[in-house]
Amino acid sequence: PGVSAVAAGTQQRLRPAPCIFRQPPEAFGSGPIGYQPDRSWGAAGKRAEARVSALTGAMMAGAKVPVVKDLVLVGGGHTHIEVLRSFGMRPMPGVRLTLITRDMHSPYSGMLPGYISGFYSYDDCHIDMSRLAAFANARLVHAEVEGIDTKARKVLLPGGRPPMPYDVLSLNVGITPAASSVPGAAQHALPVKPIDRFLARLDVLLEQYRTAAAAA
Repeated sequence: PGVSAVAAGTQQRLRPAPCIFRQPPEAFGSGPIGYQPDRSWGAAGKRAEARVSALTGAMMAGAKVPVVKDLVLVGGGHTHIEVLRSFGMRPMPGVRLTLITRDMHSPYSGMLPGYISGFYSYDDCHIDMSRLAAFANARLVHAEVEGIDTKARKVLLPGGRPPMPYDVLSLNVGITPAASSVPGAAQHALPVKPIDRFLARLDVLLEQYRTAAAAA
């Protein structure tokens, strides 16, 4: 089935294009990055495509494009990093992007073994979410989500902050293993996820080792 998107109030069926992040920006024409219009919709699809093209041209010319949809990203996981990068390369006209994240630096898990081994520094294997959000022209909210009101379509924030309304909501917050349910895990294991807590515990463990080695 096609992925549904809304452009200027008109629904258009879209399908992913292959290897979207390995193609130059000009390869995507005037449509949203990584998607190609499904022209099997005939006249309706052509009208929607024309509206997307018109909005893209107006945006590139510096005209103010009305907000049609609010896309809210909760969490700074790998998927949302790619979404932000895609919007930075080719914004989707009429879509206002908002990132809500607890962590301002998102670790790249593929480089974690190299970081533990000392081959990479902290900055080498972490992505600055504030810089990435600025690149994507996205609003940035530094907070941990307290809940989601699906009926009112709002993300609930702590500290008395007003809720964040959304039309489309995406969650990419990672996982927390239930280590407490595994006998002995709390005493003898160091969970890798969430990675930020793992790195903090690893630093404590290494400092304890250095202290013990110096006293030996």
